[in-house]
Order: sequence, then C-alpha cells, then structure tokens
Amino acid sequence: MTEWCRLDVDAYIVVYSVTNRKSFQKAHDLMERVRSAGARRDAAIIVVANKSDLKRARCVTEAGQ
Repeated sequence: MTEWCRLDVDAYIVVYSVTNRKSFQKAHDLMERVRSAGARRDAAIIVVANKSDLKRARCVTEAGQ
C-alpha cells in the first residue's frame, strides 16, 4: 500500500471539473500514478466529469481537448 491510495480495491473513481483544464490534467496524472503504484490490473478506473452542466464555463471538451 502506498501513502496516498489503496491498492487492494476493485475500482478507483477519478473526478475532474470540465471548467478547469488543470484538474483534467491532474486526473490524467493521478490515473498514471495509480497504474504505476501497482494497483490490480483488473481494477477499474472510472473517470467522472464534474460540472458538465456549466456549458459556458467549459474548458475541457468531451474529447478531452
């Protein structure tokens, strides 16, 4: 087990804000950290886009651009 996450779980949920491009990049970085930390290969990583109702403030598109 690492200091920042559990490795013996069935799934991880990573949430980012569509109004903040930096949070999207941090979500990507966190997924990479989970994978490299030795998480189970069959553990799901679920990515959730938060604040998707704020269309005018959107900085991250549905394609991640």
